[in-house]
Amino acid sequence: MESIIQFRPDEIVEFNISQLSILVNEMGPFAAEAMTAHAVATISERIGAVEAAWAASEFTTLGICARSLVGIAEQVGMSRVASVARDAAGLATGQDDVALAAVVHRLVRIGTGSLAAIGAGGALGP
Repeated sequence: MESIIQFRPDEIVEFNISQLSILVNEMGPFAAEAMTAHAVATISERIGAVEAAWAASEFTTLGICARSLVGIAEQVGMSRVASVARDAAGLATGQDDVALAAVVHRLVRIGTGSLAAIGAGGALGP
């Protein structure tokens, strides 16, 4: 009998700290924190919408939701989330369902990790 190997991909969470510093310098720490909190909530909602659209095979909606994630993620320094969202948006219009599924799941993993890290103060500090 053959053994079964379970594959559990793990993603590294990255933040563009200079982008967060720019926000703090331009807006002040309290306004930057409020804007970041709003962005985190929006990113969470949009990642959920991308995942739901994928599950429902609503690829046009998936592309729209993924594209809308890009700017918000970049604004708060989540460059990897933005990059993967851009990939998902591009694949949503194609015929490669396997690649789209992989990228959507990667977006969920990276997005969840990034949101957890920023929510724990990992990017903005204490």
